[in-house]
Amino acid sequence: MLLRFVNQLVYALRFQKCAIFLILPVLLGANYLKAAPLIKLNSLADAKIELLGKFGENCAGCEIRVSYSPHFIYAYKPELWTPNRLVFKLKDFGLSTRVSISVKTATGISAPIRHDIKLKFENNSSKNDGLNRISKAHKDPFGGKGIDRFDVSSQKPFCNKQQAVFHSAKLLIKSNRFGDARIEHRPTQGCTSCSKLSIRWFHEPTGKIEYQIKIQKRLIDGICSTKERR
Repeated sequence: MLLRFVNQLVYALRFQKCAIFLILPVLLGANYLKAAPLIKLNSLADAKIELLGKFGENCAGCEIRVSYSPHFIYAYKPELWTPNRLVFKLKDFGLSTRVSISVKTATGISAPIRHDIKLKFENNSSKNDGLNRISKAHKDPFGGKGIDRFDVSSQKPFCNKQQAVFHSAKLLIKSNRFGDARIEHRPTQGCTSCSKLSIRWFHEPTGKIEYQIKIQKRLIDGICSTKERR
């Protein structure tokens, strides 16, 4: 009796295991099982990315998909597509610098891989547009205090164009007597329609405060609406 029970139990477990493997493709999705995973990612010069894996031949719907946020996915057609190697230039749209990269092949979409965008900054040594350095001074015999606000907005870049936009601000106190200044509010990094950069300052009677703000600008790319994915 005991031997018969054990045999039935073993048979039931074998059947359950088989059933799990039969329904696994349905649970995970055919695309996930068929798609080739990314094996390796290498950063090349000039913001180019090399992907190594098993991608198969190029096709009409084949593309690289980069997720900059849960609500913004951008499609790239690589400049080089071979069955085992892809090369494309990763763009910075002023959004998150932490992205997820996946590949859509003829058999499905690969598992995503994380990557940090390397920022590119404007070369301020060649030109000065008036926003790279901002100077301000306050001197009142009766003392004073207040908030200085500066507009650091830039034009939004068009498709396939670049634009230098606000990235960071550093406050330098040039001279002060019985006074001080500090950054009250910084705009969002990579913004085009930015909130005002705000500096709070004060000085006592017979005092003064003079400061300079150094603006660092980041180069971002324009979005082509036809390459947006949902």
